[in-house]
Amino acid sequence: MKANRDLEAEQLKMFVALVEEGNLKRAAGRVHRTQPGLRMALKRLEDEAGSPLFRREERGQYLLTPEGATLYCYALRLLRLFQEAQTAMQRFHQDKKLK
Repeated sequence: MKANRDLEAEQLKMFVALVEEGNLKRAAGRVHRTQPGLRMALKRLEDEAGSPLFRREERGQYLLTPEGATLYCYALRLLRLFQEAQTAMQRFHQDKKLK
């Protein structure tokens, strides 16, 4: 990864959506983005990673490269941690309101 930019949660969500949907149109719908917008975001992510993350197959299907598979595992873990942190903060604020 290039040192000049950090991965963002939104980038990871888009990446995971394409991995799990396997199709740009469905992934774009899942993350509420246009297909060109999603394609550009994923191209930036590949540029930051320094290697292709997907192999595009016939019929528009996207398959992971070995580098993409590695990032996918980390992305899932990071997104779970983001969600846990958000949940913890929501609980904290709810408890604070009840007092």
